[in-house]
Amino acid sequence: MTEQNTIQKANGDTVTTGTLGRNYCETITRVNGQQARIVVLATQPRVDSFVQAMDEAGNWQNIFQPPGQRHAA
Repeated sequence: MTEQNTIQKANGDTVTTGTLGRNYCETITRVNGQQARIVVLATQPRVDSFVQAMDEAGNWQNIFQPPGQRHAA
């Protein structure tokens, strides 16, 4: 990541945001032991966003993807 900020909350939850290149940003949050990730991919002329959760195998899977959006790489 070219930039990264992590916020540790008193209850142990964390929020990490970072930028990977000019066109990609992700935010990872942990709430009650569960991780979720929000990914924003900006490629002209569109912006795609994905909400993902980690599956049992440790892979990120889309849990919300707006209609008409392309799949995350």
